[in-house]
Amino acid sequence: MQLMTIISICFSCSLHAIDWGVCGEVFPIIETDYRQLLQKSADRCAPSKFEPNEIKKQINALFPSIDLPDAQQVRRYSIDPSYTSSQEVRSPTGQLIIAKGQKVNPLDHVSLKGAILFLDGTSKKQMNWAKKQSDSELWIYVKGDPLRDTCDSRRVYADYNGSLCKKLNIRALPARVTQKDQALFVEELSLKNGNLNLEIGSCATVAH
Repeated sequence: MQLMTIISICFSCSLHAIDWGVCGEVFPIIETDYRQLLQKSADRCAPSKFEPNEIKKQINALFPSIDLPDAQQVRRYSIDPSYTSSQEVRSPTGQLIIAKGQKVNPLDHVSLKGAILFLDGTSKKQMNWAKKQSDSELWIYVKGDPLRDTCDSRRVYADYNGSLCKKLNIRALPARVTQKDQALFVEELSLKNGNLNLEIGSCATVAH
């Protein structure tokens, strides 16, 4: 009963509003059309907004190329990609896949499909030779512009910082990498007058 009395009193009282005026400048609420925002973002990222030379400079700054000489003679060697695991590797369910200290060869689980050619993309002699090879071979540029030569039939990759060449002990170009049993077989190939020179300089087996 007391609650009903209080409510009746509150609603029966006269309510007075006080106008305190305007404090500061008032701005209308304007919301930008989302489609216009998307269009402006697309315009800023349009290819025409960028200079091709500037893009190349930025790419070269991020991925500096290395200068490897032309191979003067054939050099062939094998690399064992095996490594010793420094820690356990388990599946999401907790099943042990690789034990700590276990020797692992990735080629036991994944095979190399086809050959890989390491090339100097700025060398006409190497490029002319590479184009005569199988279309299934993968191209990796140690130097040059992979975007320029990438097309629907072939995708060109880059090893600008030379990390792959260092791991594979490649010291001259062009070089071909294939899989032989459970090892990687590397050939540095000498080109004389644009043709393959089969003079063998050295053969070796290199542990990774």
